[in-house]
Amino acid sequence: MPEPAPGLIDRYLVACADADIPALLVMNKADLLKENDPILTLLQEYQDLGYEVMQTQSDGDLTALSNRLENETVAFVGQSGVGKSTLINAIVPDAAQKTNIISENSALGQHTTTSTRLIGFGEGAALIDSPGIREFGLWHLTLDKVQSGFPEIENLLGHCQFRNCTHKHEKQCALRQAAAAGEILPRRLDSYLRLIDEITEAQQKN
Repeated sequence: MPEPAPGLIDRYLVACADADIPALLVMNKADLLKENDPILTLLQEYQDLGYEVMQTQSDGDLTALSNRLENETVAFVGQSGVGKSTLINAIVPDAAQKTNIISENSALGQHTTTSTRLIGFGEGAALIDSPGIREFGLWHLTLDKVQSGFPEIENLLGHCQFRNCTHKHEKQCALRQAAAAGEILPRRLDSYLRLIDEITEAQQKN
């Protein structure tokens, strides 16, 4: 199973917020986790932020997930090798999607879904299977759109000492103070600032 990429998850959540799409974080292959696995902590962090989360395993009972997806058009996105196509195979047995194992050398999933496919599911529902993603650019978004994907940070914006605070070195930065006090996750702040820098740089080039 590939290492989790919280920064990539954050980007997905920003894209969902921008498109007003509800997000469901699914921890697949839960049977491979050990007790107190850091991934469980990561999942709990997102749940504490108000995101809907679920744990599944491809060869287990997927009734809860199937029921959750009823009457919805759902896009499965994530890193290569996390089991998106395997989950879809289990939910829709005739989906005829290829699956593959994790490369033992690189610990990266080998791409087996090479194009995005729309698969009918039940009555009025559809599953979209996409190729594994390792990078997910959001350069087209405005800074305001990025903020909406970090609601816990958005609530603090405007409370810094300086209006043009960069949130990187200022002593009276509300975001840095909140991170130091444990009120927001430092890694989420880093993820937010990284996205802001990328978008600002892209806008300057254009």
